[in-house]
Amino acid sequence: MYTQYILLSLQMLFFVTLLGYFMVTIKEKYYLLNNVIMIDCKGVTQEDLDEVELKHFKLGNAEIMAGDEMKICIHENHKLQGTVLGAKMTNNSILMITEYQRVEAISIKDIKNFKIISRYGKFFKII
Repeated sequence: MYTQYILLSLQMLFFVTLLGYFMVTIKEKYYLLNNVIMIDCKGVTQEDLDEVELKHFKLGNAEIMAGDEMKICIHENHKLQGTVLGAKMTNNSILMITEYQRVEAISIKDIKNFKIISRYGKFFKII
């Protein structure tokens, strides 16, 4: 008798979890269609967002958009990993949120090599 109640409550939790996942996926798809990028970082201020001049740019042969995750190796064997906010044409630099929740401007001259870890919204382009 108790197992029946436990199974019923587990089934209910499973369906609630699936419904929540479905709703979050729909919300992300809506944001992607309206060109809204959600970045969960308390270190980003409005001034940082106003500094961004380009949200979609090309670095070498790779197209980079705001929201993409990158790993950058600077010429001093110093590596940075984080989320791209955009680019500044005046300083010839990339604005990036590092793993320490700080916004850093990285000059393109200092970049030795880079790797795009994940693209923002890539999952939703399949759907």
